[in-house]
Amino acid sequence: MTAPYGSSTELVQTPDFANIYEPLATTDSGKITVTDICSPVHLASGIMQGSFIEQNSPNPFNPATKIRFEVGRTESGSQHVTLRVYDAIGRLIRTIIDKETQEGIYDVYFDGYDLPSGIYTYVYQAGDYAKTRRMILAK
Repeated sequence: MTAPYGSSTELVQTPDFANIYEPLATTDSGKITVTDICSPVHLASGIMQGSFIEQNSPNPFNPATKIRFEVGRTESGSQHVTLRVYDAIGRLIRTIIDKETQEGIYDVYFDGYDLPSGIYTYVYQAGDYAKTRRMILAK
């Protein structure tokens, strides 16, 4: 079964399991399609406690893409969150977020209309959690 573009599949795991894994790209007919590969799978524990960030979608993109992230639980209910985009040689291109953010799931959009084609890196930090991912702008 092929998931519609932009959708995700949620699987329920044991309560202490809060990691995200990529799906296996197989179909009943043995063919692999782009939507099979690009449909994110979230393993939900019922109570999400940690922060995470997903791969941007679509990727490659032109000119805009969506980045989804979660700010995990803390005693205060919020964390300082930064999301920054860098070019291939490490220059800061744009700071998308740099503020105290309440726990929850958020979508942000990155518009690269004024940037040249290339590979860009985005760095997400929420409290002690940090993750770096790459995205491709193809014009």
